[in-house]
Amino acid sequence: MENEDIKNNNSLVLVDKKEESFAKGNNFYKIFWVFMFGCFFGYVYEVALHFVKFGEFVERKGVIYGPLNPVYGFAIALMIIILENVKKTRNVFLIGTVLGGAFEYLCSLFQEKVFGSISWDYSNHFLNINGRTTIPFAIVWGILCVLMIKIVLPYLSKLIEKVPNKVGYPLTWVMVIFMVYNLSISSLAANRNLERHKGIPANSEIDRVLDKHFPDEKMREIYDNFEFTN
Repeated sequence: MENEDIKNNNSLVLVDKKEESFAKGNNFYKIFWVFMFGCFFGYVYEVALHFVKFGEFVERKGVIYGPLNPVYGFAIALMIIILENVKKTRNVFLIGTVLGGAFEYLCSLFQEKVFGSISWDYSNHFLNINGRTTIPFAIVWGILCVLMIKIVLPYLSKLIEKVPNKVGYPLTWVMVIFMVYNLSISSLAANRNLERHKGIPANSEIDRVLDKHFPDEKMREIYDNFEFTN
């Protein structure tokens, strides 16, 4: 009888282990899928915003492949990592406002220094900071943090955890490999685009492949809103 109880207990332990979600808590898998959600959300938000302003549908992507904008993905993933243990809504808003404004500023600075271009310029906006962000937009980031942490994340977290482990583990790594490639080829193509703008000829096989598959016209189609700086 005692041996049978031990076997039953061991079986329960094994069942519990099997049922534990691959994305339990805010582990790598959970944060990665939140990042992917943010990438898609950013794309939808930018397209909708452009449509409201100008009445036309224009893709506003951040990478070559897929309806994705990694700026939003990284921002939302950063929110989760930093704000997950902040309980008071007011503190989430305040920290999110500062982080959001700083993140947008640094992204603009990085793009200009590395790729010689900008995708937004708020120089003519009210309370702008070097044209890279504005106080009102930073406040919008704070509001977005509150909505994300208090409303969206709990629902999204449960949704991710419902994915079976046998699907979740391999699918995550397939998407990780895809995004690493996507970000890498997008960065190489953007850098080569800058070199062409400067009149630098193709000096390697990689340059020639990039020139063939991602010429200036293609890059302008993908990144509709970027402009080279002087």
